[in-house]
Amino acid sequence: MKKSILALCAFLLLFAGFAKSGDTAPKDFESFWKKLHTAIIKKDYTTISQFVEFPLVVEIRKNDSNVQTVKADGFREFFNDYLSRPSDDMTRYEALRAKKQLSEEDLTLINDGSATIDDMEFQKIGGHWKLVYIYAE
Repeated sequence: MKKSILALCAFLLLFAGFAKSGDTAPKDFESFWKKLHTAIIKKDYTTISQFVEFPLVVEIRKNDSNVQTVKADGFREFFNDYLSRPSDDMTRYEALRAKKQLSEEDLTLINDGSATIDDMEFQKIGGHWKLVYIYAE
């Protein structure tokens, strides 16, 4: 009985530690997100492209292994088109504009080396956060 109680206590402490770490996303990602968000709102493609690892990988269709890559010289056209695509009842630009602060759900999808925000995947590369993948609609 004592072993069961000790095991349960150890599990609860471990679980609480994981839950707490999920609540505190890396501060460097939150700082990165603020800079990226500001650049997206301004449609400052030069600054946005500084936060992208090229070639950017884009999933063409869900449930399909086809992807395309976007090089730096085609990024402005691609991302402008991406922002104008519908997302639920608004454009992706409008959805991203409304995402100034990361939600609790967003924070749970951030760890020390990767993050997923909506349909964008980020990785820490060379000590800097970069957009590396965009999922299909």
